[in-house]
Amino acid sequence: MNVLHSLQSKLGFTRKEAIAIITLSSTFLAGLGIRWLQKRESAETPNAARFTYAAEDSMYAASSEPNTIQRSEAGLVKKPAMSAASSGMKHTLTTTPINLNTATKLELTRLPGIGESYADRIIAYRATHGRFISVDELSNVKGIGVKKVEQLRPFVSVK
Repeated sequence: MNVLHSLQSKLGFTRKEAIAIITLSSTFLAGLGIRWLQKRESAETPNAARFTYAAEDSMYAASSEPNTIQRSEAGLVKKPAMSAASSGMKHTLTTTPINLNTATKLELTRLPGIGESYADRIIAYRATHGRFISVDELSNVKGIGVKKVEQLRPFVSVK
């Protein structure tokens, strides 16, 4: 209470103002103490003992990317990231590009990121607007944007 009385009499604060100043100052000092303890603890912990998310990140990437593209001297090589049985996928991607104008629903679902509903939309677009003139026309299909078209470009063709 000595600090409270000092703030009131020497600096002219009201009782409520003095309590607010003491509360804010205490909170600030407690935060500084916690921050100091955290820095001290992290400095004492060796880097090898700290947890990293690298394993979890690679597992997520493998499960969300059904196929990966690797470059070789012969060109692009499409390599499944996981087996169809372990990833829950029904189909795997072929090594030859799929012709958008003649592809069946099954062939379209083999493309990365293309499920049955997207395959249906591509076929419906093809039925309504005729043959695809370029791969870029895929961006006219509902739900397929420019980014998805760029992802699909190595796997599709227009003949």
